[in-house]
Amino acid sequence: MNVTLLNDILFKVVFGSQRHSEALRGLLNAILGLQGDSRITEITILNPLREKEHLEDKSTVLDVKARDGHGATYNIEVQVQAQVAYRERSLFYAANMISQQIEAGQDYRLLKKTIHISLTDFVLFPKQADLHSTYLLYDLKHQRTLGDLLELHYLEMAKFRKADLNELQDSLDRWLFFLRNATHYEDVSDLPDLLKIEEGMTTAMEATHNAMCDAEVRYAIEARQKWERDRITEMNAAIEEGEARGKAEGRTEALQEIARALLSKGMSEDLIFEATGLRLSEL
Repeated sequence: MNVTLLNDILFKVVFGSQRHSEALRGLLNAILGLQGDSRITEITILNPLREKEHLEDKSTVLDVKARDGHGATYNIEVQVQAQVAYRERSLFYAANMISQQIEAGQDYRLLKKTIHISLTDFVLFPKQADLHSTYLLYDLKHQRTLGDLLELHYLEMAKFRKADLNELQDSLDRWLFFLRNATHYEDVSDLPDLLKIEEGMTTAMEATHNAMCDAEVRYAIEARQKWERDRITEMNAAIEEGEARGKAEGRTEALQEIARALLSKGMSEDLIFEATGLRLSEL
């Protein structure tokens, strides 16, 4: 089976269980570049995958409460896989994490730092070579941040080109390499020593091996891959149908025909907007 840990089901099975929390802790420390007392020492997965109860769930978000060596508490959300209007969605999720921390009448000073991490297997920022981008609220004129309450990280795995162990320079490199190649190893004994030194990576390898040996997990992965292929095929067919109908009517009319065809196939408004740039109110 041709699959990596960026498959949303496999990612949740490996990193979404409290039993495997050491694996997620190591991954988060590498992504955030945390060292010494700033490293995350405790994590609680707030929406854990309970065994194989929700393998069919299409949610790709892990909601995590983390504490570092200084006792500071963070809210971290990890999102995997492509979605329409991805940047807007990730910002919405992060803002939602902040708004849900307190209730009416509570002190705003109770708010904890919120970090949103996106691991994308597609290019999100095509005009930059760097695969890791970090965003904060920033004052352009005075060149200062508005505190550290909100932090967004995007890791574009499609830009990760290192295919040899000798090319790996730091913990982040080693974890990204692992995300790409974990399913190529049989078990922990097959894992290279350079990767074994990373916090939580042997735990992640054990979880990956167990998941790939589980018939129910493999079936869920195959079903998801089929669903994705079917969705892409239906969308492309609807686009071709709309283009054919609107060919003689000009670009705007053609896009409207494509949008109507997508709508007739049951596609969501976000997916229609991604394909055509049109909202349903414009049809």
